[in-house]
Amino acid sequence: NRFDSNRFDSNRFDSNRLDSNRLEQTRTRTDSTRADSIRTDSIRTDSIRTDSTRTDSNRLNPTTAAAAAAGKNIMASTHSVSLRFVLLVAVVLVGLGVCAHAVTVYGNGPERAIELVREIVPTYLPFLEPFTIEVVQWNSQGGYFLRSSPKLTTVTRQPLDRVYQVFVNPIVFNDTSAPPHGPSLTACRSILTHELTHCSDYANMTVLQLAEFVVPYELNYTFLVEYEHYTDRRVLDLRSASLDAGLSDYRTWIYGQLADDPEQLAKKKVEYMTPDQIHRYVIAHPPTRP
Repeated sequence: NRFDSNRFDSNRFDSNRLDSNRLEQTRTRTDSTRADSIRTDSIRTDSIRTDSTRTDSNRLNPTTAAAAAAGKNIMASTHSVSLRFVLLVAVVLVGLGVCAHAVTVYGNGPERAIELVREIVPTYLPFLEPFTIEVVQWNSQGGYFLRSSPKLTTVTRQPLDRVYQVFVNPIVFNDTSAPPHGPSLTACRSILTHELTHCSDYANMTVLQLAEFVVPYELNYTFLVEYEHYTDRRVLDLRSASLDAGLSDYRTWIYGQLADDPEQLAKKKVEYMTPDQIHRYVIAHPPTRP
């Protein structure tokens, strides 16, 4: 019995120890489960906090949102104003540029001549755009109907500050039915281009150079002929079919005006290119524009 009792006790002990082991295992598993649960809860909590932080950072209170919207509106408005300002400045500058380069033409000469000068300069001789040109009525005699020169009262000024005069006999621009009749509009345009080409030469000269030019022009007939032929070629070198035809027409017209003055007629045919010379030059240098 004792043995049995001991054995029983031993079994009890074993049973208790087994129960203890089972309890420990159960506790361990429970603790582990609880720990896992806590960790999971912790992770979830952290995730929720992170999402909440992100949400809060993206969410602005009404005051901040209003300030941000106002800032955006101000920036957009500023950009719009700046763009309009830039466009306005550009328009003003362009306008000033146009005004600065519009040739100044005035005078008591035929209105038709003044209008043609305003047309010729920007089209064929833009170099003259910043300059001032006076068209003067000239009741000439002796077969000369146009001439040009710097205005004497301005000749000592800087080239840009001078006034350049084109003297015009009203007969040339007589488009009325009463004789004597002037040449065609095309011829008027071409001969004015010839005179304005002289003005462009004067505008490139200092006072000393003008004096050096005038002396041989007035005293050396060969120099005069060479210079006038050179000026005719420069008009033809503008390669305009209209100017080519007009220059020839003007020479034909003036030959008719001098038909009763053989001496002056002969001088004109020497001093300037004849229609035949113009034709041969144009064949060798054909026009490239109307």
